[in-house]
Amino acid sequence: MKGTFADKYSQRFVIDTNDEVRKLVGIKKDLGGLLGGRETYVVDAAGIVQFVYNDQFAAEAHAAKALAAVKSLPKQEKKKGFPFF
Repeated sequence: MKGTFADKYSQRFVIDTNDEVRKLVGIKKDLGGLLGGRETYVVDAAGIVQFVYNDQFAAEAHAAKALAAVKSLPKQEKKKGFPFF
């Protein structure tokens, strides 16, 4: 995360720089294994995946679609939950 970006938000962000999460979750590589797959998940407070988006070549769409998915979630009390990485 750059600077204090993560501190501005109440959710947790995971950046998978070493492909550890990608392997754990089973995200396949794109273009015959040349590029790491690009998937975005929205996980609710109970740890349930509510949204998945996969598109290697539309990086900007990941943020827009994930934000729309988060906004559509019902409001919940803040609890300790996912992710456990």
